[in-house]
Amino acid sequence: MAKSYKIATIQKFDLKIGSQPVRVGAQYSLPEVPESPQTIIYKSRDIVKVEDFQALGIEHEHEVRMPGRVNDMRFERYIRKGFINCYKSENKNLMLMSGKKDDILSFCRYTRNVPQIRISTLRIDMKALLARLAEVKLVWFRFPAGMIHASALMGDHLEKTSAFKQAKSEAEISTLSFYFEDPNGRVHPLMVTGDGAVVVQDPYEQVATEVELVLSIKEQLLDGIYLEEPIVFKAPTRNSP
Repeated sequence: MAKSYKIATIQKFDLKIGSQPVRVGAQYSLPEVPESPQTIIYKSRDIVKVEDFQALGIEHEHEVRMPGRVNDMRFERYIRKGFINCYKSENKNLMLMSGKKDDILSFCRYTRNVPQIRISTLRIDMKALLARLAEVKLVWFRFPAGMIHASALMGDHLEKTSAFKQAKSEAEISTLSFYFEDPNGRVHPLMVTGDGAVVVQDPYEQVATEVELVLSIKEQLLDGIYLEEPIVFKAPTRNSP
């Protein structure tokens, strides 16, 4: 089963995660006021023996605007609890986050209101990444204009086809899928997205194997061709998400 890891760089992480979960940016409600969405971070049971990476769990609640009902009670929005597996390296100033995309993006936005955390997500130059790859197996294009918003090409030696060259001249590359060979000679199918996620597409017994792969992709293929997109701290207000 494919598993995605969102890469973020850390400028500040002043939370001490010990034996007890830490509530992040806690907002205390009055007794008669419903409790606001909460986010907690805690030590994970996962053992990841990769350099100084520490496994953390993030439970992030956020409001979702969607009509629905529970039996006879109808609602227009609800509080969703997202579960994110996070692997943090203090030496490398990195966070690798795995979970549902909406939960991770909401957590990243939430940290704008948390002075203890400063992270930046990545925006990858996908054409520069393409130039570093010997071959790609699948590519998604995003068209900024016209009736077609997105299209995909799949096959062998795509970069040599006329269809690929034409799409590349007219559109932005949003996703590249390719094979990556590790130092032991094992070949892994992987995918990289323009918003800084690495997707491991084979099942692995150890989470450490996945973390090592994501780290190798960043260091060997992505370093030097991405921009950090800072999530700027914003003082919380009553209307803050």
